[in-house]
Amino acid sequence: MGRLRDFFRRLGALRAGESIRREIEEEYRFHLDMRAEENARRGMTPEEARRDAERRFGRLTRLKELGYEVRGGGWVAALWQDLRFGLRVLGKNRAFGLVAVSTLALGIGATVAIFSVLDAVVLRPLPFAQPERLVTVWESSAKSDDSRLIVSPANYLDWKERNRVFEEVGAYTEDFLNVSDDAAYPERLPAASASASLFQALGVRPALGRVFLPHEGTGDERVVLIGHGLWRRRFGGDPQAVGKTVKINGADHSVVGVLPPDFIMSPRRYELYTPLRLNDRQRVNRRGRYLTVIARLRPGVTLEQARAEMRAVGQRLAEEYPDENGGRSAAVSTLEEDVKGGARTTLLVLFGAVSLILLIACANVANLLLGRAAARQREMAIRAALGAGRLRLVRQLLTESVALSVIGGLAGVLLARWGVDLLLSLSPSTLPRAEQVGVDLRALGFALALSALTALVFGLAPALQASGVDLSGGLKEGAKASAGARRSRFRSALVVAEVALSLVLLVGAGLMIKSFVRLSEVELGFRAQNVIATDLSLPYRYNTGTLRKEFFQRLLARVATLPGVQAASVSQSVPLSGEEHGASFTIVGRPGAEGGGKFGGIFHRVSADYLRVMGVPLLKGRGLTEHDTAEAPAVALVNDVLARRFFPGEDPVGKQILLDGTPRPRQIVGVVGNVRYVAPHVEPVSEIYISYLDAPYHHMSLAVRADGDPTPLVADIKAVVSEMDRDIPLANLKTMEEYVEGSRGGQRFGMTLIAAFAGAALLLAAVGVYGVMSGAVAQRTHEIGVRLALGARPRDILKLVVGKGTALTLTGIALGLVGALALTRVMSSLLYEVSPTDPATYAAVSLLIAVVSLLACYVPARRAVRVDPTEALRAE
Repeated sequence: MGRLRDFFRRLGALRAGESIRREIEEEYRFHLDMRAEENARRGMTPEEARRDAERRFGRLTRLKELGYEVRGGGWVAALWQDLRFGLRVLGKNRAFGLVAVSTLALGIGATVAIFSVLDAVVLRPLPFAQPERLVTVWESSAKSDDSRLIVSPANYLDWKERNRVFEEVGAYTEDFLNVSDDAAYPERLPAASASASLFQALGVRPALGRVFLPHEGTGDERVVLIGHGLWRRRFGGDPQAVGKTVKINGADHSVVGVLPPDFIMSPRRYELYTPLRLNDRQRVNRRGRYLTVIARLRPGVTLEQARAEMRAVGQRLAEEYPDENGGRSAAVSTLEEDVKGGARTTLLVLFGAVSLILLIACANVANLLLGRAAARQREMAIRAALGAGRLRLVRQLLTESVALSVIGGLAGVLLARWGVDLLLSLSPSTLPRAEQVGVDLRALGFALALSALTALVFGLAPALQASGVDLSGGLKEGAKASAGARRSRFRSALVVAEVALSLVLLVGAGLMIKSFVRLSEVELGFRAQNVIATDLSLPYRYNTGTLRKEFFQRLLARVATLPGVQAASVSQSVPLSGEEHGASFTIVGRPGAEGGGKFGGIFHRVSADYLRVMGVPLLKGRGLTEHDTAEAPAVALVNDVLARRFFPGEDPVGKQILLDGTPRPRQIVGVVGNVRYVAPHVEPVSEIYISYLDAPYHHMSLAVRADGDPTPLVADIKAVVSEMDRDIPLANLKTMEEYVEGSRGGQRFGMTLIAAFAGAALLLAAVGVYGVMSGAVAQRTHEIGVRLALGARPRDILKLVVGKGTALTLTGIALGLVGALALTRVMSSLLYEVSPTDPATYAAVSLLIAVVSLLACYVPARRAVRVDPTEALRAE
């Protein structure tokens, strides 16, 4: 009986559809007959008259759109017809179209922007031939390959000679060089002294000229390779730049080549390259470690084979030179990992976060389409009754989804162009290859593929559900648009997914925010307020310690007399500048067993007023003075970490230490507070301070403490340095507060973006919950009216609606907590003193989502309470 009733119901629907079809055909023929005489008077042929009638008679077009084809046409014509109708539908529903397009544009735009950065920084291979064969070789602890230490010259030369796994081995050391001429203000630029074999290992083809020749590392030739940016900036992109001279550190150098624009071999981009020169003393030096070694694997050699080989070489060198290499080995890592590794984790986490945003956006649009499908149920029924098959209906709905996704994708690309600029403005200065980031053809192709994918993700399920129409119910006069139980369950499932994904993002944002707060609360060990600092590199003509000492003494004397200056100092580096100078030392009279009595630490060359300028507390003893020169007894200050570790329970003042490579021991005259020199999240290590007058260095940092804001002093400091030597530029001129902010740039970058994505996800989830509950109230108006008519109280209706929304939210929270526990573990390297499973963060985020979802449910619930039973039941 059930099948028989279904047959007659479908038969009635088909008859109703056939009646509509006959009516439209008859009206069409009548229209043609009425216009025949007029068309003849106009001189139209019968074919022209038919086309004119079709164009003017809107109901015929409507018939075609409903699925009844009067004349034949190919698939292109049918697709064009579907597209026109889809755009017309969007035009008639501007609010729906605006919300859907905006949601997709946000998701696609953010994803394309992050992809553009990820692609330039991480996904693109390094610009060398077979970059997978390039590795970096480090000195390491014999107990762990994870420690990566720069290399001594003698070890580098031995590695180069003894290995059997490398095709070529090269080395370089970082430096800063001054570039000056009569036409422009001098610049202090990041530079590298590199061996000729380094460029052979990398397989570099310069944009102009050549790379270094082997003999240029042993002779006195003053030659230089320049970066592409410097070539454009200082030489105007002159193709005849090769052979010209440029003054570097006060001496003329001949330009032998210009490197390609994408050349990069470390996170820091160097603009000048000079030949690496190792004299006879340096070639046997195993104590001074300042080289970075890059090698190319031989064909067929794997990374693991290279690691095993270099461990064996390192072990043999440790046995041959126990004093210098005792406890040390060699480690091998890929060059790609070393160049990109610092940014890879952050960008991958951000890309994962923005992908969740896109999924939430797609779920929201799918919910919107399901809601519209319910409202268009009668339309779908008429189409089916007029002969449109389910495939035809799915095609039409998918075409509308594609139109939405294309429009959203185009808007997203425009947002992405703006978003990339925003990302670069927020990104830390250490982001490698930042200048190559942009919305290029690869990003546009990604956006196109993303638009097609989103059309399938958010369009296919609603299209399949909407095309499964009930002809009898759909064609019934006055029938309500109803999604049905199955469609309602699907919409509810989408909301649950949105809540779960939003919770994952919010947990990640909460962990990053908590981590950043902890990082901001770290005691740095110095006072950054009212201090400004700049780097100075002396030209080659300051080639003796006496000349360097005299220059810095005169500089400090002049700067200290400037109005508004409290004190001035010079040091080999300033806190949080990213520079550190390692040294090993022994404690006189205490041989010890650890490392043969040698301990590792960091040492600083500073002037007498350094502690006062930086606000580093003196805990015990005295500070350094102007009398602590090379001729005076050798003295040193140590930090609290060193004092507590090596002199527990005793006074370190008066004890003696011997710095490795120096001839005389130093007496400890004072203990100072711990300073975080490397980064806020890096714990202080053993540190030793000596007077710069004892061993003046050519590169020093000038720091000035002012009475108030130090920025007005910039012009005066520049004038003093220029008067003393116009070839010396000021580099990295900024306040110490800017150094502090810059040191937290990586954490701030990740935190800001994930927090923004999480906020957008929470908003989209709230909109999704509101949309589903609002639709549910509209669909259940009759039921609510019956309940009210039978005596239900408003709070019962409120409880009914809010209860359903709460159930969906709690289900989403439960699933989201499971997902967050699994996914946030990948963020552990980005967190500081915060566990990826921090209970307080999980609880706070769950509560936030519950409150927001409850508010999103409350508005539809209040509308349900105000339903008039008479109006709700009138259709019955």
